[in-house]
Amino acid sequence: GALDNLGITDPFVFSMGSMEFRKNIWGLIDAFAGLPETIRASHQLVLTYAPNQDEADKLRSYARERGVADRLVLTPRINDETLRSLYRSCACFVFPSRYEGFGLPVLEAMYCGAPVIAGNNSSQIEIVGNAGLLADPGSADAMRTQLESVLGNPFRAAEFRRLAPKQAANFDWKTTAELALKA
Repeated sequence: GALDNLGITDPFVFSMGSMEFRKNIWGLIDAFAGLPETIRASHQLVLTYAPNQDEADKLRSYARERGVADRLVLTPRINDETLRSLYRSCACFVFPSRYEGFGLPVLEAMYCGAPVIAGNNSSQIEIVGNAGLLADPGSADAMRTQLESVLGNPFRAAEFRRLAPKQAANFDWKTTAELALKA
C-alpha cells in the first residue's frame, strides 16, 4: 500500500509541517533520538515537511549525528488519501510547533483518531483539550517524555484514539473559522 511505498515498515511517529523555524522539526528529531532504545528501535519517525534536496540532506545528517538516521523516513509531498492513511495508521502524531495561528494538522489528525502531542501554546491548547498531550516545543526532553508516555503505554494511546475524534468534532467549520480569524 501507500505506506509501504513510502518505506514505512514499523509503527511510526508522524509529523507534518514546513521547514520554517517555528515548526521545530529539529527539536522533534532530538526528542525521538532521546527515547529509550526499545521504543526507538521499534518505531520509525515519518516526516512530511517537503524539504528541498539541501534541507533533506541536512535532516538526514542531523538524524545520523543523533543515531536515528535508520529510523527516519522523509516523505515527498503526498496526496490527501495518503495523508489520511498516515494520520490513521500512526502510533502518534506530533506537532511540535512553537506557534500556530490555528494548527489544522492537529485537528485533522484528531479527526482520524491519532493520539496527538502538540505544542503547549496558541490555539493548539484549545484544539487538543483533554484528548491528547501538550509539550513545551522548546524542550526536546518535554516532548520525549510525552512521546514515551504514548508509545510506551498502549492503554493510554487507545484512550486518546477514542477521545480525539470526539474532541475534534467540537470544531465544526463555523467554530474553526471563527477561531482561525481570532488567531
